[in-house]
Amino acid sequence: MLKRFESAAKSSNLHTYRLPASNSKGGYTNPDGQYLAPCQYCAYCERFGCEYGAKASPLSTVIPKAMSTGKYTIRTYSNVTQILKKDGKVTGVKFVDTRTMKEYIQPADIVVLTSYIFNNAKLLMVSNIGEQYDPKTGETLGRNYVIK
Repeated sequence: MLKRFESAAKSSNLHTYRLPASNSKGGYTNPDGQYLAPCQYCAYCERFGCEYGAKASPLSTVIPKAMSTGKYTIRTYSNVTQILKKDGKVTGVKFVDTRTMKEYIQPADIVVLTSYIFNNAKLLMVSNIGEQYDPKTGETLGRNYVIK
């Protein structure tokens, strides 16, 4: 099918190119023991999950490994409202269950900000982490975040 597409594109004076991807022709087991199936070259991997289990993503690699430790819990419908700290060290997060609007505190040794660019900056600001504005340089917290 790809050859037919390439031929049709060339006959229309269009140039095909492959998207950068790490497609594997054969199955692969990563160092954590998570298996990735062979790529089916279906062309849906740019913005979608993989129904064949061939796309490396947190859903198919990191999360299953973390779940297997018994020390990891996925909390859906949770919105972190503040990063907690004591003596300059992050100690956990405060979050709201958006179904019940009940507030919880989750202690943690490590907190990773993965809630998208603008919300990460907002969380740092409302948690008083980092200098929100430096009058000497004019720099602001989150200034260099961009959308492409």
